[in-house]
Parts: sequence; structure tokens; C-alpha cells
Amino acid sequence: MKLFIALFFVSCTCLKAQTLNWEDIRGEWICKEAVPSGEKIPAQELKGIEILKKAFINSRFVFKSDSIFNLQFPKGSHTILNDLKFLNGKKWYFYPQAQMVSIGPYKENIMQIYFKKEKDTTFFFIYEMPLALRMEKL
Repeated sequence: MKLFIALFFVSCTCLKAQTLNWEDIRGEWICKEAVPSGEKIPAQELKGIEILKKAFINSRFVFKSDSIFNLQFPKGSHTILNDLKFLNGKKWYFYPQAQMVSIGPYKENIMQIYFKKEKDTTFFFIYEMPLALRMEKL
């Protein structure tokens, strides 16, 4: 499965993805799997990427109707994710042309999450993080 996902992103230029709208994004999402996004990861960063992969599994991304964002981590998650808790309660803005949500004050882009949907599978890509998060909407 992981090999399939990696190949999927390497060949994404050949595939036509479905676009998402505000209503599609709004709601609660849970991370079911985290895999490298196809970028070459330097050997010295592999251990950190493994920690991030495990830490994101079962985390919840909540895009509320009032445009407030919350990120919830399961109990026992690696403390590295505590640095992201400052995003809770921040506004989220959807940019449909880019298939991206910006978290934080308008046009400040504290965090950018890009979306890719292919058939029934939705992936989140956090800008400057070499992971693809396979998400399920609850």
C-alpha cells in the first residue's frame, strides 16, 4: 500500500484529481496513514520523518463551519506535535483554485494544507513537510 501511494504521487502529473470545495473540506478528518510524499528524504532526516509519521496517525483536523481550525492529537502522541497546538482556534481560509487551506490570519499562511482527492481517497499535504496524510472524513 505504501509503495502504491508513493508511486501515485510520483505519477500525479498523469492523473486528473477531483477538486474539493468548501463544503467538502468543512468537518472533521482523521489521519489514517502517513507516508513520504515522493520527495527524496536525506538519510539524516529519516528518523525524524518516522517520528512524524507515527505522531500524525489518528490525529484529527477539524475545519469548523465558523472557519475556526483545531488540530487534535491522540493521547500518547509524540511531544513533537505539541508545537502545532498554537494553531487551535485560528481561522482557516479555503483557496479553491489552489486546493489549499491557509491557517491563521488572512494571507499570513501560518500553515498551508493542500488537498488531493483521487476516487474515494483524500490526501492532505502540509507545506514544507515531506508527508502525504491519507485522511478520512468523519
